Amino acid sequence: MPKEQKPVLGQIPCPHCPEQMNVKHDKNSDPFGHCEECGGQLRVGGNPARVRKFVARYPWAAKPSEGVAVPVTVTVQEKPTATAPVTVAEPAPAPRRRASFADALGLLGGANAA
Repeated sequence: MPKEQKPVLGQIPCPHCPEQMNVKHDKNSDPFGHCEECGGQLRVGGNPARVRKFVARYPWAAKPSEGVAVPVTVTVQEKPTATAPVTVAEPAPAPRRRASFADALGLLGGANAA
């Protein structure tokens, strides 16, 4: 007798790999995540505070008996337009004057000090 497949409620980023993790309800109707790619699992149930925080962030994962209205938001991501790179010429550094031996003697309090 095959096991009944539970419907996928939604997807969240997998904490173990760069793929998406499917979220379903476990046997207690708490959210449970499973990644098909890496086999990682995310158990949300068992702690009511953790379940409340998860459902607050992902309202679509609420228990079916709670009747939470799920807001639907459609976002369209526009492709960035290609712009030509801007090159800025850095100003040429000012030439540095090299100190002479007389300047060094002046700093040390030598005979040619002004």
